[in-house]
Amino acid sequence: MVVPLLWLLPTVAFGQIQGTYTVSARLEAADRSPYEGIDALTAKHAVDIELFPLAETELFAPGALHMSAVYAPAFRMRELNAGPLEYEDGRTTPGRRFEHYHRVAWLAERRQEGAMRPYVRQAFSYGRMDLLAAFMGTPALPGVPLTPRPVPSQNVNTFSLTDVLLETEAGVEIPLSRYWVATAFAGYAWGGGLNAEARAVLPMARSPFLGAQTQWQMSSSDTLILRLAARYSFFLSNHAEAGTVDLYETWRHAFDENTSVELSAGASAYGGRPIPTNPENPGTLLEQKSPFQWHAAPYVALRFFHHLEWGTHNVDVDANAQIAPFLDRYTASAYERVEASIGLRWRWEELYANARGGLGKGLGHIERQLSMTAYFAEAALGYRINPYLRTEFRGSYASLPQMVATELAPELIRMGRWRVALSLTVEYAGSY
Repeated sequence: MVVPLLWLLPTVAFGQIQGTYTVSARLEAADRSPYEGIDALTAKHAVDIELFPLAETELFAPGALHMSAVYAPAFRMRELNAGPLEYEDGRTTPGRRFEHYHRVAWLAERRQEGAMRPYVRQAFSYGRMDLLAAFMGTPALPGVPLTPRPVPSQNVNTFSLTDVLLETEAGVEIPLSRYWVATAFAGYAWGGGLNAEARAVLPMARSPFLGAQTQWQMSSSDTLILRLAARYSFFLSNHAEAGTVDLYETWRHAFDENTSVELSAGASAYGGRPIPTNPENPGTLLEQKSPFQWHAAPYVALRFFHHLEWGTHNVDVDANAQIAPFLDRYTASAYERVEASIGLRWRWEELYANARGGLGKGLGHIERQLSMTAYFAEAALGYRINPYLRTEFRGSYASLPQMVATELAPELIRMGRWRVALSLTVEYAGSY
């Protein structure tokens, strides 16, 4: 973060910088139902009071230099479904607790038509993460498909854990001609659980990755992209290893300005080296590791988008489906996974609504719980009171298999939970 700020200081000093900014804050009150299937642990409804501030900006400096940054923290007062609890050794679990989570991301690049576009991006997150939000695949950036992810539920009483993640990527986009563009990138990620309880669910890992692609603008409505990407993870907590390699081609076609489709097809490989557990002493690790095992798999993805205008009504429909390798931070493994989701957005003057549902399921060489289907559904109805204020009512339901058995819930069971929330958002945008 220091490097791009130093780069911008001279332009700020001479008043040559221009940009836009958005600040907002969402206050939300939510009710969570007890988890289905584990009523002994979650015997009552629980209430969350949450605050979500947001600050983002885009900066434009001389020389085609561009930078964007976002800070998105979350603060919540969470009531525990099963709290307060008292244990035989005298320990107690409070009935509620305060949690916070912080995410900072920035992108610095050089934009000039017909010239190379080098870029650097970095994202850092820290705090107590809501596992339900992670499971539902909440996108970090607009346009990222929202699909359910496999998330362990060892800490079923709070459904959250403390983690940290730092990811850095650098790359360059090279225009080869008017219609051809080549891109190469590489990066490194480090993160996992911050304490022993969290690392038992989310092991600490180091993950380098790299890739390259070529893009051919065939016509005003058709684009072909050939992409090769690889990622490897070494999990420090348990010495497991996993990796994926994808080679696929994507065809993008715009039927008109309101309808588009994107189809990807290719081949992939995924594999890993399992946790070297000593069978004679399960609490220890073997010094000699097993061979790295690879598996071949197809890569197929489809995305459809359609925008419809009917008088003052606007409707957006988008659908996503994918079969591809998935590198799972929680289980320290890689496997084939199928994911699908569909969303609907409607807007009429100051009133809007949206709905989305999805499912995910592991395939191939996996443990039984990963092959169980996880799914979610959510819907929201909102009203913009004025340019700076809006209110929204949202409901969601998520169901997933319990990934890690606990002492109080030793069987792998399906967990489900409802959540309803009412929020008020204040926002303001400007330029300088």
